[in-house]
Amino acid sequence: VASLEAGVAVVSFSGDKLLGGSQAGILLGGSDWILRMKENPLARAVRLDKLQLAALEATLRLYLTGAADDEVPVRYMVRTPEKELKGRAERLSKEINRVLKPGLVAKAVRTTGVLGGGSSPDVEFIDWGVALVPRESGLTASRLEKSLRAGRPPVVARVSEEQVILNIRTVFPAQDVRLPGLVARAVRSAGVI
Repeated sequence: VASLEAGVAVVSFSGDKLLGGSQAGILLGGSDWILRMKENPLARAVRLDKLQLAALEATLRLYLTGAADDEVPVRYMVRTPEKELKGRAERLSKEINRVLKPGLVAKAVRTTGVLGGGSSPDVEFIDWGVALVPRESGLTASRLEKSLRAGRPPVVARVSEEQVILNIRTVFPAQDVRLPGLVARAVRSAGVI
């Protein structure tokens, strides 16, 4: 809006990155410019279909009603307090250690998260995760990460300093109960237990 108020004719942005909803390229600007773009034959190839418009409308309604912070997943995850993330990471670490043999050690770790995306490429915040540290000679962080990703459902993690990091911010609290079992299955699939 500030760009338009400063005199920019048209602003384009990614609706999914800015709003956390469905994929949608959005154009804002003067009606004469928007109409000229709408009349271009390429507009037909890139316009939103009815399902995309309905999803975009539903997301915008969440913002208008003040429900976006609780209902839009990325906004909910970004707003989760550090204290809550730390507590969940500590509980999950204990539970993972309980269900696994000594071939792997889980520990709560403080990390740095990056929001990323086109609208916030450099926004960093304090994060908490569970570091899975392989102790068996046949299990490497890379092998465990691949096994987690190949599971059904997949568990997306990252490898850092020979540890697999599960970012707690990206896991809904209701999913915590499944995570220890999914880690145990991935370790078994990797051929260690």
